[in-house]
Amino acid sequence: MSRYKYIGKGKYPSQNSDLHHKTVVVMLEYDSREPLRGEVLRADDAAPHEVVIKLDDGRIVLGSECTFKRAVEADG
Repeated sequence: MSRYKYIGKGKYPSQNSDLHHKTVVVMLEYDSREPLRGEVLRADDAAPHEVVIKLDDGRIVLGSECTFKRAVEADG
């Protein structure tokens, strides 16, 4: 059972199209010397406002566990 009234069998928060399924650059523990790349699997526009990122190495992190930004061409 979900603890959020916004998520259920027939309801799910709308997704932020600026981030959803986009490539991002992720820093864990604020370490900018070793940025990681990943794809946003979930970016809620409404409550509970979760962001879920799948890193290129297969790990899954929450947006609250890292610092991230949308990747641009200059990021390589």
